[in-house]
Amino acid sequence: MIKLLRQFFFLILLPIKLISCSSGYKKIDNKWVYVTYDEGNWGDKKNLNIDSHTFKVLIDNRYGKDQLKVLFEGEQIEMADSKSFKIIQNDYSADDYRVYLKNTTIIDADPKSFKLLKFPYSRDNNHIFCGTLPMKVIDIEHFKVTKSSSTIGIQPSEVFIKENPDYSYIDTSKYKYVIYGIGQAETRTEKFKGYKKIR
Repeated sequence: MIKLLRQFFFLILLPIKLISCSSGYKKIDNKWVYVTYDEGNWGDKKNLNIDSHTFKVLIDNRYGKDQLKVLFEGEQIEMADSKSFKIIQNDYSADDYRVYLKNTTIIDADPKSFKLLKFPYSRDNNHIFCGTLPMKVIDIEHFKVTKSSSTIGIQPSEVFIKENPDYSYIDTSKYKYVIYGIGQAETRTEKFKGYKKIR
């Protein structure tokens, strides 16, 4: 009977324990770490190369920053300006100089005029973006998303450029990765699947 009661309490308490364990920034032994809980990582700790005295977790707790660096899910957002950094929404953020998707810079995006469309698309005054990629859209003002999708691909820029030579202008030392989605969009004369023009 006691054995049955123990098994019963174990089955009741296990889901509570699983729910209470969520990935995020935690202070352990007076040092900030990023702890990951998922299928492949059960409580893995990533040490953060940050200034513990000025580090703070932001409103969206996947983000944190110290006086010089900004992190997304424990990874540094390269080039992000800590002083002017702000969260937009849905994995997008910006500072006075650049716009970011997750921890990757959106290539040539203007933070002053940047707007979200339906994912994976966004825009500024001069470009339409699919993920972090500027698209070749002629009729920017009539661009509309016909199908959104939350599915994304992430590739090292060098690999992406080999498969997409039209993007050979990307500075791979500055933009190490690209993120793209598989939505659909159109203008009055153009159609797009993901970042590619199909008509």
